[in-house]
Amino acid sequence: MKLFVSTLLASSCLLTFVWGQKPHPAPAPAPESAAPAKLLHAAERRNVLGILARELEQDVVFPDVATAYAAAMRKRLAGTAYEGVADPMELADRVTADLQAVSKDGHLRLMPAGAAGAGGPMMRPMPGGRGGPRVEALEEAKMIGEVAYLRFNLFPQDESVAARAREFLFTHADARAVIIDARLHRGGTLLVMDAILPLLYAKSTMLIRMDTRAAAAARGPLEDSPTLVRQTSPETKCGNRPSRAFTREVPVPPPLSRVT
Repeated sequence: MKLFVSTLLASSCLLTFVWGQKPHPAPAPAPESAAPAKLLHAAERRNVLGILARELEQDVVFPDVATAYAAAMRKRLAGTAYEGVADPMELADRVTADLQAVSKDGHLRLMPAGAAGAGGPMMRPMPGGRGGPRVEALEEAKMIGEVAYLRFNLFPQDESVAARAREFLFTHADARAVIIDARLHRGGTLLVMDAILPLLYAKSTMLIRMDTRAAAAARGPLEDSPTLVRQTSPETKCGNRPSRAFTREVPVPPPLSRVT
């Protein structure tokens, strides 16, 4: 019996710029006695904004938007827009608001390293404060009548989450339809997708094509894999910076047999 698969999605683009110490994979909530964030000196503030302008210009996939973001940052850097702003989080919030005013992107923000969500996938604000509360990656997996319903808040690099989702789909293989609810999804990696998507397709299927600027593709975060294929595409230009975009395809392999 052919399944009807419905996926409820939000945005699909991700850009999070983090400065400071090297980010860690899963930052724990800071204890109440934690020391206040180190204040920024003027030279450090200028350095952060200069790096941000350069990376925006090189990494944002749409050259015209990339140029506009970078120009806005350099204009403010040359002026007094952020003069006297020493608190890292205040600077991050103000810079993010200014970038959003240039071109709205729900996944673009500046964050100090160590702030909630800075060490892992993008944390979209949710009820409960900045960055939202820590939530279950797979919040719900249940049957609604004859429909298998999975609600994901995150696709973590976590084998247990992948196994739970896969087992649920195996257990309810006779479902008439599958709904993957990702409306509040915060991002993540390919592990969970690679575990469940092969169960929903009878043959290899190209699901998405994603253009990536050459500078961003060279640094990752995605690596070539059996389900992620890199292809070169025509050269583009961003200002005076030539670059080569890469097209990524995600072919899904045939369904795998259940291992017992």
